[in-house]
Amino acid sequence: MSRNKQTGDVSVWLMNGTVVKEAAVLWAGVPLAWQIVGVGDFDGDGNADLMWRHAQTGDVSAWLMNGTMVKSAAVLWSGVPLAWQIAGMGDLDGDGKADLVGCTSTTMLVSFRSRNSFSPPAS
Repeated sequence: MSRNKQTGDVSVWLMNGTVVKEAAVLWAGVPLAWQIVGVGDFDGDGNADLMWRHAQTGDVSAWLMNGTMVKSAAVLWSGVPLAWQIAGMGDLDGDGKADLVGCTSTTMLVSFRSRNSFSPPAS
C-alpha cells in the first residue's frame, strides 16, 4: 500500500514473497484529508480492505477490496469526534471479520464490531 502525499493517489502492490505480482493505482486524487488508518478483512472474504478517517470531519469510511479492485466504498460513520482515534483492528469476536478498536486519551478502549455490518458501540 502506498499513498502519494502530494497527489493523494493510492496504490497497491500484491506480492509473492519479494516479487510484485500485480500493481495498480486504486484511486487517483483522493483528498489528502482522508487518511488510511488500517487494513483488515472487514467483510470476511479473505481480502484485505482499507479503513479511512477524515482528519477534519471525523468521518470513517471503508473500502472493501477484491485484490486491486475497490468492490464497494461507504462512509460508515459521519462526524465521529476527533478525540476518538482508531487504535487498532483485528478479529475480536472470532467471526472471521476485522473489528475496530477506538479510544480517546481519557477513555478505555471500546470496540466497534463488524458483525454483518459496522455499528458504533452501544451506549
